[in-house]
Amino acid sequence: MKIYRYIIVFFFVVGGLSSCNDWLDINADTKVVQEELFESYEGFRSSLNGIYRLLGTKELYARNLTWGAASVLGNNYEKNTLPYSYRDFLNDYEAVSGKKYVEEIWEQGYKLISNCNNLLIQGRDKKDDFFPEGKVEKDVIMGEAIGMRALLHFDLLRLYAPSFKEDDGKLYIPYVTVYPEHQPKHLSVTAVMDSIISDLKRARDMLSYNDTLYNVEAIHNVKVRFHTVFASVKGGFFFSNRGGRMNYFAATALLARAYLYKGDKINAYRYAHEVYQYSTRKTYFQFTPASAFELWDKNGWPQKMYDDILMAAYNEKMYDIYKDELNSQSTEINFFLKNIDDLYRSDANDFRKTKLISGSWDDWEEVWTYLSTRWSKPADLTYSEAQDVATYQGPIAPVIRMSEVYYIMCECLAEEGKVDEATDLLQTVRTARGAINPLPLGMTKDDFLTILRKEMVKDFMTEGQTFFLYKRLDEPVYDGSSGIDMTGKWVLPAPYSETAYTNL
Repeated sequence: MKIYRYIIVFFFVVGGLSSCNDWLDINADTKVVQEELFESYEGFRSSLNGIYRLLGTKELYARNLTWGAASVLGNNYEKNTLPYSYRDFLNDYEAVSGKKYVEEIWEQGYKLISNCNNLLIQGRDKKDDFFPEGKVEKDVIMGEAIGMRALLHFDLLRLYAPSFKEDDGKLYIPYVTVYPEHQPKHLSVTAVMDSIISDLKRARDMLSYNDTLYNVEAIHNVKVRFHTVFASVKGGFFFSNRGGRMNYFAATALLARAYLYKGDKINAYRYAHEVYQYSTRKTYFQFTPASAFELWDKNGWPQKMYDDILMAAYNEKMYDIYKDELNSQSTEINFFLKNIDDLYRSDANDFRKTKLISGSWDDWEEVWTYLSTRWSKPADLTYSEAQDVATYQGPIAPVIRMSEVYYIMCECLAEEGKVDEATDLLQTVRTARGAINPLPLGMTKDDFLTILRKEMVKDFMTEGQTFFLYKRLDEPVYDGSSGIDMTGKWVLPAPYSETAYTNL
């Protein structure tokens, strides 16, 4: 029962880190607890599992960085259907009721980074034979922690600093790599981006052997990635559920995302294409087929389209978190989606609309209202398929998808003037999502990019990436036939707890 003691010890440690500045301190009692935690390989496994538990909290991917604050920033919802705290947040990041989102993401993000750094420091001098699976296990643990550190800094940078395109050379957020850190140094956007890319490359290299050779059985099939621990997974349970962990393919795709954010389309295409080849040549990360929505009862539809998810966070209470937020102030608060008719005007068969969005006529407003069903619990769990959806897909929150890999390649190809090649690639995603109308060849680059943006919004909607898309481009956020000017609203303010004793 030693493993449970380590889990309790770990959460005692992270539970005491209640704000950004708390991770600067370490006392004698905490040091003793940590020494006990990391005295065997079980402590490292428990510590890493605890890191993923924090990633899946509502302060991060179970709400704020997916369907919550990030999607509100991306203007995915009709404003008057949002809880008042979100309306205040959208109007004024300093508003009292909305300010909590600014603080939650920052504090939980850096709390998680501090735990990654603690694990890395504790594991740095451990010999390979300390771990049951030797070097491969140490590389997986260290590589995942490094990759997670990069992912979290990237999300924080994209929220609390200007885009790379608009980098003004000022100092915004720290890139923290040590624990404890008493005086974190704030850096420019360029400096933080360089560290993100460096860490993602290190993580990718350390994870490559396990995910492409040693334990390839644990990742190449969606049922193995998210469902069942197979006997062929070497090392047992700890090496399973690769879709819910930082893995080689996620790290590589995140590199493509980071390079695109930086404006380096050569490297963005390079790393996106590498993941793409595993999809096309080895049939990893295939798109959820349209047939999956025809064979099952509607309550068993694969809400998260999880076949092509490269990495997801996890929270068993995801349905409850979403339901509680919908009912937070009144039954009229529904997070109604915006611009659906315009977005799908020529794609009536696209299952992202027909199966994953619920539409109804509002007699009072005399308009159609649309609600995402990606986060709602299936109503009837008597069907085995519905139970499967609730059990296996309900708890997951997508971090990055294979479709984004396609979109990155499409944008890079179009910018090189290879618009027809990009069009064919984009049509692959559209067809996989059930759209039957082909895209015309011979489009101009600008016309193609306009269509591409809409396709990205269809996938990104309620998954938190719309805001980051338009921030990267420094373009008005999509709002049907027009756009929302975000000038002066691209950057969230650092919390008071961070700025009170700095010169920011």
